[in-house]
Amino acid sequence: MIKRLLIGFILLFSLVGCKSEESYSYISEIKITIDLENNEVLNYSEEVDVILETDYIDVTVTITAIKDYYFLREIKLYINDELIDYKKYSYAPKEIIYVYEEPNWTKPY
Repeated sequence: MIKRLLIGFILLFSLVGCKSEESYSYISEIKITIDLENNEVLNYSEEVDVILETDYIDVTVTITAIKDYYFLREIKLYINDELIDYKKYSYAPKEIIYVYEEPNWTKPY
């Protein structure tokens, strides 16, 4: 009897502690608007957080999926309404990093 009770508790705790894959949401498209002149993120999809950093030569856009969201491998990334080729950014299920040349940078003469 105690053995059955113990097995029942173990099963109960394992079911409560695990999330099923159905409880996650998958993102298939991200739209971000960036003010290129001021290097400022103006708006973005609500399922993500976006951080923009620059070293005045390149701009790095880090896109992180918020809690319980994941990126599909076939995700479409739009920046300023332009579809970004998947070969131009790095992908992970919770993070995308896109680097582009700083448009305001002028090369030294």
